[in-house]
Amino acid sequence: MKPLRSFAWYAKEIKPFIPDQAFKPSATKLIGGLSFLLIVVSCSWIIIQYRPMFIISLSLSFIIGICFSGMIILSHELMHGTIVRKKWMQHFFGAILFWPISISPVFWIRWHNLSHHVHTQDHKHDPDIKYVFASKGIWRGIPFFIHALYKLTILCISSSLYAHIVLFNHLKELPFKKRTIILISSFLPTISWILLLVLIGFKSWLFVYLLPLFVANYILGLYLNTQHYLNPETKVNDPLANTLTINVPRWVNWIHFNFSYHTEHHIFPGMNSKYYPLVKKQLKEKFPDLYQEMSVVEALKLWFRTRKNEFNYTKLRDSYQITGSEKEYRGIKETFKERERNKSR
Repeated sequence: MKPLRSFAWYAKEIKPFIPDQAFKPSATKLIGGLSFLLIVVSCSWIIIQYRPMFIISLSLSFIIGICFSGMIILSHELMHGTIVRKKWMQHFFGAILFWPISISPVFWIRWHNLSHHVHTQDHKHDPDIKYVFASKGIWRGIPFFIHALYKLTILCISSSLYAHIVLFNHLKELPFKKRTIILISSFLPTISWILLLVLIGFKSWLFVYLLPLFVANYILGLYLNTQHYLNPETKVNDPLANTLTINVPRWVNWIHFNFSYHTEHHIFPGMNSKYYPLVKKQLKEKFPDLYQEMSVVEALKLWFRTRKNEFNYTKLRDSYQITGSEKEYRGIKETFKERERNKSR
């Protein structure tokens, strides 16, 4: 039997095979952020200035949304210190890159870096799952087509909505000064988007901000709902058990800075994401029976077919073979296959 291991244990095993350059900041990635910003401004200017026909405006809106998602994912990496080390620079550039989704970089570090990464898949301490399943019981007995419709539509706002749910649930834990900073840096972007609506009118604002926000949320939601929510809760923060790497086309990895390599990210959150494929290679060589990866299509099928109330980590305890104090992870695919077989009986 193989016991669960912490992310630090895997990092110690893999780090000797990773070049030192992988752990140095890569400020050149800010060029990617600048490129996204220029595209957003250019597309927005065309929509506002020329008011093109619907199909062109819709296409430009979709491009802006893709850029929004790239900006947010880049800010995620920035907040881990892999691009610049100085905190004020992280906060400054992070605020700009998080602007579309109105997230405070100060709060993001507290939420994501200090809580989610430390307590991954612990329902008591990981904010990423703590509130997701609070209302899971309401889905029992609901027809599947209603649940499917909910999944298809909620992704349009899920990331923005959940970020603010986490924010308001954590505000009371913060000292007054930090709480004020977080509230200002969270609501200033929102106020600016409302002012933009007043200035350019609803039709232009729909294509410049609202639809792109839906697109960005949808893209982020597809990642977030597959990289952890298919995995069971673990009392030991073992990235090979509680995190899933999603295989996406190479061009998607290029514009999203290898965000799909999520197991690798949870082992080395402070690593330049350029080197995640090398980490994946080492993990598959050293732990071929434990490493979890799945194509994005296969992962989305599993997520879509599973009701919200079924994402109860105690119910997915069959992901482990428990003998005494040791637990061995069987794998996501095997777990879901067995669960489907049990349903059909």
